[in-house]
Amino acid sequence: MNFFITFGDHKDPKNGGAKFTAAFISLAESANVSLNIFNYYENNGSRNKLYRKVLSLFYFIFKKIPVPVGYFYSYRLLSVLNEKIIDALDKKQNVTLVIDHLELCYIASYFSDLYPGSIRYIHLSHNNEPLVFNERIGSKFLLKVINFISDYGSYEKKVLNKMDFIFSISNTEMELYKKRYPELDMAVLPPLFSYKVKEKNEHDSINKKIVFAADFSWFPNMDAYIWVRDVFLPLLPKGFTIYIYGLNQDLLVPPVKELEHKIEYCGYVDDVQDIWDKAFFSIAPINKGAGINIKVAESLHNRVPVIASELAVEGIDESMLGGVRQASLNPEEWIGILEYYLSNSEYCDLVDEISYPSLESYIKLLAQKVN
Repeated sequence: MNFFITFGDHKDPKNGGAKFTAAFISLAESANVSLNIFNYYENNGSRNKLYRKVLSLFYFIFKKIPVPVGYFYSYRLLSVLNEKIIDALDKKQNVTLVIDHLELCYIASYFSDLYPGSIRYIHLSHNNEPLVFNERIGSKFLLKVINFISDYGSYEKKVLNKMDFIFSISNTEMELYKKRYPELDMAVLPPLFSYKVKEKNEHDSINKKIVFAADFSWFPNMDAYIWVRDVFLPLLPKGFTIYIYGLNQDLLVPPVKELEHKIEYCGYVDDVQDIWDKAFFSIAPINKGAGINIKVAESLHNRVPVIASELAVEGIDESMLGGVRQASLNPEEWIGILEYYLSNSEYCDLVDEISYPSLESYIKLLAQKVN
């Protein structure tokens, strides 16, 4: 019996993490791997964010749980899951818990103490979460003290050592895990996408549509937007337009009035094809964060070339980076790439470089490790 424990945002995936989870579930279906899905949002007493933040401080003080983990701690989820595990074990069934997100891995620690040696644990890793949390803390003294008292890195070590297998989202993350936990079995499972791609017509004229897609509540994406607005946009040649897609655009401050015609705020769109249709390039000027930039992967899945910073493609296997042009955060380099590929024959060659893997190419891996 396989139980998959996740946040629950995969049902309406509007950000990169939710899409990664949704693709994992689709991959399991394609591999004929049965997953009984339990999600935090349906098995938690409250969705009120302020209440959960206060509760996370309670767990930090009395259970020494890191604050990001306490935010997703749920006795109700543990109780409901425990009933199902007891039933499966009573029926002499093999039990595997596939746990999405590091924040939920307290579940492995809880049940490994309750049923030692009786359950297999697999982790679907999205990020190097302790590194991301440290970047979020920055110079905030109180958060530094909180993290010192209940170190997120120590929590990671405790729970990942309970795992029998880890699916890591990137090569960089997997290499880091191998150094930290050399005994653990793991493999890279890159961001994958289950929807079909609209075919490009090589005879179409080039449209000067530049896509920047992101969830702007995520601080690295906000920093990237500020670079686009203040550094890149003023130098963007005539005729090019940057189309901004994604959640939380109410947080974005628009450019000065004389540059407004160069940028379109499209919000969140239900049809993903609207994002990538007739796009010339997507851009990913990321200079903070960890894990993998899922929008880079999704752009390549849709056969749209990408101009990206080094950090934006960190962790993506080199064999998957056809169609990507890396550049420093010097706007003149980015402009030079756009202008070079205005030649249609050169652009077609660039699109032909793209060979991002399909969902189906990972069916065997998932079936072997979960079943």
